Order: sequence, then structure tokens, then C-alpha cells
Amino acid sequence: MPLNEIFTFRNYILYDISQIAILLFSILFIKHFLNITKADKKLFYLIEVIKVMAIIDMLLTLYFSHSVLTRIIPVFLPVWLVITEAKRLLPRKDKAFYFFYYGWMMVIMMGVFVYSNLTSYFNMDFPFLHTTFAL
Repeated sequence: MPLNEIFTFRNYILYDISQIAILLFSILFIKHFLNITKADKKLFYLIEVIKVMAIIDMLLTLYFSHSVLTRIIPVFLPVWLVITEAKRLLPRKDKAFYFFYYGWMMVIMMGVFVYSNLTSYFNMDFPFLHTTFAL
């Protein structure tokens, strides 16, 4: 975990808040990139529920000193849910949508790879998730 190298006192509050911020900003990016409005009812309300849950979890993190939501649900699952629902529900799919979709699927697959701790199994010490985000 890169935060352990920067903050040697293992600041888990900062780590949990950064995970929630990744979720929140990813959802907001997806919403604006795909131009999801209230006309796309199901997808719009799904995003709103995830946003509210993320904000509540951020407040709970400040109160309890650890995240509640990200301890139960990995951060990439809500993003995966929104992207797959967008593919299923949105009628307008152009070439940019498919580049967007497959790019996020790469990020989510790498998230699964890192979350399941397969990097330590293969004795790899490389920031796969950070590299995928950059791509």
C-alpha cells in the first residue's frame, strides 16, 4: 500500500477516505461522460444512491475512524454496476462508449486482481491498479 510508505504511522482514515473519493469521483466522471440525465431514470437514480452512500460513508469514516461501506463492498463493485447498467440501459452507444466501457472493464479487472491479493501470490510488487487508472 503506497500510503504506508508515505505515512509510516499507517493512517487508515486517509486511506479509507481516498478509497471513497475514488468511488465518488469515478461515479461522477461516468455520469458526466455518458451524459446521464433524469431522462435515464434507472441509471440516474442508481448513481444518486451510490453518491449518497459514498458521502454518508465518508462522514462515518470521520466519526468511526474507518470506512463502513468499503469494508463490506469493494470500491470497484459500484463502478462495475453502473457501467454494466449503462451498457444495458443506454440506447446511444457510439465508438467512444465502447472505448470507455472496455477501458473501465480493464480497471475493474485489475481491481479484482489487486483486491483478491493475487499480486502477492505471484510475488509481484508493481502498482497494477495505478497503472491501469493512468491508461
